[in-house]
Amino acid sequence: MTDADDTSAEGVVEAPSAGWLTSGVGAVAAASFFSDSGHEVTTSVLPAFLTGTLGASAAALGVIDGIGDALIGVMKLIGGPLANDPQRRARTAFGGYLGTAVATGAIGAAVTVWQVGALRAIAWLSRGLRSPARDALLASLRPVAAHGRAFGLERAGDNLGAVVGPLLAAGLVTWVGVRPALYLAAVPGLFAAIAIIVAARESRRTVHTRRESSPRRLELHALRDAGMLRALLPMLLFEFGNLATTLLILRATQLLTSQHRSVTTATSIAILIYAGHNVLRRAHPCLSGVGMTGRAHGWYSRPVHWCMSSVTASSPPAYMV
Repeated sequence: MTDADDTSAEGVVEAPSAGWLTSGVGAVAAASFFSDSGHEVTTSVLPAFLTGTLGASAAALGVIDGIGDALIGVMKLIGGPLANDPQRRARTAFGGYLGTAVATGAIGAAVTVWQVGALRAIAWLSRGLRSPARDALLASLRPVAAHGRAFGLERAGDNLGAVVGPLLAAGLVTWVGVRPALYLAAVPGLFAAIAIIVAARESRRTVHTRRESSPRRLELHALRDAGMLRALLPMLLFEFGNLATTLLILRATQLLTSQHRSVTTATSIAILIYAGHNVLRRAHPCLSGVGMTGRAHGWYSRPVHWCMSSVTASSPPAYMV
């Protein structure tokens, strides 16, 4: 094996994978955990805040969520070329995490529906922009032989945050109320921004950039030639029928509210059900991977989720799980 084989495209020396868990890898996983915890608090509380506090309709909630999800996809496309530059990816990741945290917490100060929509859009713009930079940063920290473990740890942090966030939201709604819970959602996000700084510092010590510049523009023709656009079409069609989780939480809250149960209590229970939904949703890939091949996995998982979303809209909230 030559020296060229021992070095990755950005100059990271291929070291034995035994030492894959470094402070930088752990910091990226922590950033994913804290950030996901923070914006899951907002996602859990947003239905009650918009419809209860601000008096908005379910349609407004759906529009805000739909625009936010679309912006995430667009910003990931834009952020991909930016992440190719080792000198800029750390700043892009930090700015994305900080922007998500600040905009998410600022939703608590909103007094109109359009302000919530604007702040949610900023938060989701930042979230989409940071994702490619975070992944490129993580890839630069470890050799290719350790990428599976490193990215697995990062995904574990994200999955754990998706469960901890709603649990935290349910407690905050009961203890301090809806608006203060939105303010406090910024705190985990700020911890995520700090964690990504730790990862960026290690990356600067590890990565030796090439002299030639990396491509910084989006090359749609390359995606087309690789067949990616055709592969994305089924996912696009699925997303047209994918029910936003905020609408599921709102529907569960409505069904749980009664003369003997206050709106606050109903909201907390609905958020707890959403936490259970996240547990099963995040565990599903692991469970399905045990008994199915990768080819068979795709055709059944999305239709099942689609059908469950349809059932939930007209059935008791327990079906959220």
